Order: sequence, then C-alpha cells, then structure tokens
Amino acid sequence: MGNSMTSDLIGVKVAYQAHCTGAMVGLLFVLKIEHQS
Repeated sequence: MGNSMTSDLIGVKVAYQAHCTGAMVGLLFVLKIEHQS
C-alpha cells in the first residue's frame, strides 16, 4: 500500500519537473524569437 503512495508521489514530482522544464524551454524559445525579429 505504501509502495503505491510512493510511486504516486514520484509520478507527481516527475510531471511537475517536466512541466517546469517545458515552461522554461518555452520562455527561452519566445525570448530567442523576439531577439531575432
């Protein structure tokens, strides 16, 4: 039972990190495009 709780927490952590990484990449991408134009 505790094992599924741990895997759920890991899944949430991974999803959160992936979301933050995607947001950072998107922000850098937008800044890059603005500098080029």
